[in-house]
Amino acid sequence: MNFAWSRVGLELVIDTPTIKQGEITTGKLIVKQAEGQSALTGLQGKNIAKTLYLLKVGPFMGKLGSLQSDVKIIFLTVPPTNAISDLTNNEEVFVVWNNVEVLPTEPAKTFLLGDFDIPGRKKIMIWIIALSVIVLLLSLALWIREKRQSKNKFKVYRETLRQGLMGCTSYDEIVFLWRNKKEYLTAFPRIENNFKVFEETLFKYQFKFSRSEKEVEEVIEAYKKFKASIMGSINEA
Repeated sequence: MNFAWSRVGLELVIDTPTIKQGEITTGKLIVKQAEGQSALTGLQGKNIAKTLYLLKVGPFMGKLGSLQSDVKIIFLTVPPTNAISDLTNNEEVFVVWNNVEVLPTEPAKTFLLGDFDIPGRKKIMIWIIALSVIVLLLSLALWIREKRQSKNKFKVYRETLRQGLMGCTSYDEIVFLWRNKKEYLTAFPRIENNFKVFEETLFKYQFKFSRSEKEVEEVIEAYKKFKASIMGSINEA
């Protein structure tokens, strides 16, 4: 237990009649009673009775027959009375004020006391749900983007194959087309039977050491019929 050896009485005169809890306010401290002096040197930064915080205390100087100090103060809480006391350097510091209204502002109170508001369970759940929705939307957007990119790549790939199917102008190009049959059927599986019909003509001459001009023309005519037969299938989306 701490005991006060002496007592210092101070009057707080504030520059405005109404202040808000947690707000920095200017004013003066006037010494009304001074049984000791050591308490006056340790007031700056003092939290008196967990109610009044002395943010800045200037030097006490004689003025109008009393010692006065310019101060900046903060009311940490709304005081129930107009007087508080605390111990500083084993001296009781008694502070009184008059005609001052302190308006409550709870958020400032919790901040200045170094506390923080712990969110309620309902608010935490709302945050979790909101975060989950955001993550879900982002994932969905990425999935849609990847699907579109993949679809666009496949469209380009199919278009390249479509041009390959329709663009042969010589016997050698027709043979090269047939050699890549598997790739074409992967993109256009509905033309498999058309390929088989075309191969009936191609295979008659494909494996011969040489082919006559008439045989080559027959293969080219079969290819033209093949192109006409697959037109509908390869132009589908």
